[in-house]
Amino acid sequence: MNILISAYGCSPVRGSEYGIGWNVVKQIAKDHSHKCWVLTNITDQSQIEQELANSPLDNVTFIFVAMSEGSRNSGLSHYLYYIAWQIRAFFVAKKLQGEIGFDLVHHVTYQNSWLPTWIGWLGVPLIWNGGAKDKIPSVLLKTLSLKSAMMERIRMVSMNVLGRFTQWSVASRAQLILSREASQWSDNLPVKAFPLLLLC
Repeated sequence: MNILISAYGCSPVRGSEYGIGWNVVKQIAKDHSHKCWVLTNITDQSQIEQELANSPLDNVTFIFVAMSEGSRNSGLSHYLYYIAWQIRAFFVAKKLQGEIGFDLVHHVTYQNSWLPTWIGWLGVPLIWNGGAKDKIPSVLLKTLSLKSAMMERIRMVSMNVLGRFTQWSVASRAQLILSREASQWSDNLPVKAFPLLLLC
């Protein structure tokens, strides 16, 4: 099976989303009947190449997707960078689809229910790591610094606004959605509860 993995965050030495990306790739690569192509951000290229030099993954090809020089990737602009990266990754994937022909696409990271990915528009069966739809309770917002509380409120508004678009553009195209909490999703979606943090 030819599998395309979209893992913006993917690193053998970092945790959280980056560790999830790396470990999902390693798990899929254990089945040598699969060939995997991994789209990931160029920022972790040296770490990945160093790890592969020591522990090769023979059935995995990494494609490092770069953004233009000067693109900011910090603070609030990180989310804009991520969305722009997803668009660029889609066009790379579309070209690869014409050359290779994928049987399955798996969006691994970020595992996020409200930031869109366009990888599902390839017309190939999609597995989407949709993450969870967690929000900080309002009573806890009072304990945060002003800056942190403001960032969380922006995130909550973004989750509501972008989340609706993402549900239309991504969730509706997925054959399977992996989420920590299946009850947070609409009943008509193919959601399976899965403890994704175990992959960190």
